[in-house]
Amino acid sequence: MDTNTRRPRRVTIFRRAGWLAVAAMVATGLFAAPGAAFAWSPPTITPLCSDVPGQYNWTVTLASGESNYNFQSSTDGTSWSSDISGVSGGNALTTSSATLFVRWSADTNSKTGPVVNTVGPCTLPKITICHAHASDTNPYNTESVDEASIENPSGHGSAGINADDIIPPFTDGSFVFPGQNWDATGQAIWNNGCKIPPPPPATYCIDISKVNGSEQALSGAVFTIKQNGSPVNVAGNPVTTNSDGNASLCGLAAGTYTVTETTPPSGYTGAADQSVTLPQTSEVRTLTFVDTLIPPPPPPVCTVNCNPVVVLTPALTVTKFVSLSQSGPFNQHSVTTTAGTAVWYQVTMTNSGQVALIGVTFSDSLGLPTSCSTVPTTLNVGASYSCTYSRAATVGTTTNTATGTSSQTAPKSDTATVLGTASAVEGATSNPSGAVEAATSKPHVTPPPTSALGIPAGQPAGDTWRIALLGLAALLASLLILSPSSTSPERRRR
Repeated sequence: MDTNTRRPRRVTIFRRAGWLAVAAMVATGLFAAPGAAFAWSPPTITPLCSDVPGQYNWTVTLASGESNYNFQSSTDGTSWSSDISGVSGGNALTTSSATLFVRWSADTNSKTGPVVNTVGPCTLPKITICHAHASDTNPYNTESVDEASIENPSGHGSAGINADDIIPPFTDGSFVFPGQNWDATGQAIWNNGCKIPPPPPATYCIDISKVNGSEQALSGAVFTIKQNGSPVNVAGNPVTTNSDGNASLCGLAAGTYTVTETTPPSGYTGAADQSVTLPQTSEVRTLTFVDTLIPPPPPPVCTVNCNPVVVLTPALTVTKFVSLSQSGPFNQHSVTTTAGTAVWYQVTMTNSGQVALIGVTFSDSLGLPTSCSTVPTTLNVGASYSCTYSRAATVGTTTNTATGTSSQTAPKSDTATVLGTASAVEGATSNPSGAVEAATSKPHVTPPPTSALGIPAGQPAGDTWRIALLGLAALLASLLILSPSSTSPERRRR
């Protein structure tokens, strides 16, 4: 650059919407030919986007107010083109470099002058598609096309002439393309270089059934499928049996496998390994494993105090209750009633101990009536002997005791008491001295009701002699009470 040029100044311009940043270094100044000055404004260099790899397009436009001048171009700012081209309005340049330097002058003899430097043009974004065509052996070709040709279709894309093209989704600014034929099959073809991939190899399944010796399903058993001694790298391996005792592993290639029960259910021993070769007659092979129940451990061996002596205690319980009713309740040990009234006794003897009793006897202080059953000589644990019977109440207090015993126990007793009161004398009156005298001056005693045999009602026949004695005692008492206090006139005369 000569001494007439001004110092360059740098201007940076950023292009929107994804375009490359463009830096322009503009040098302005006066070009001085011999004996003259030159002060034209520099041109504007605009990069153009190119869809050809390695090719860059430019537009050189005169500054406002300029009508004509010449310029030279360079890709490195040092080596300049030999010809100086005239510019009138705007010229287009094509280079293989992404950087362009331009200098110009007022005549063709000038080799120096103001320089314009522009970096980059943009390169149109491209996308790789699988272009479909009519071929049975190779139905797709790989092509790289401008995204703009899909945004504004010209042979490809959503409105293109070939709806079978496989196009991946992309975004360009505000434009969003969702993809075309971009399903699992299309992606497999696109990822395979637009070649239809070969079909995946066939896979097979192994089904496992887990039971015990009684054909009952067992859950929680863990099985590992191995090949050549190592677990197969298939999702789900190892498998665990469900509540129905079943488990399954699929996705296995053809080959020979070993199925091992690595964890048997609790309380069972694992079954032996089984081998299977796939494929079989079907795509699924079922193996049944039978586990054996682990027997319970033997009882511990006793080493200390192995035969402790267990002492069983004998016991005997005797109860005697009295009631004024044959139907009870029998829960009292004493009653009071009028002499001659039937009272009911209930005696019970029970084995309340831990061993059977032998040599059992049972007695009553007034004697058991013949209506009671025979007393057993043995009583098992919890067994009882019982009898309910009646006697006539007598004047005064009657104490009746029942006693039971056995060879293993001491005698056990219980007592019931009856208080009998005398009945009133019929037709008697009281005199001032307190003596009772009948109207006929003779004592009169009303006996208790008797049966046809002269026995008081409800009294057993065996007690006749007791009743007779009681009646005689009552008669004598009445005579003593009712006799006159002084001797009659007839006796005094005698």
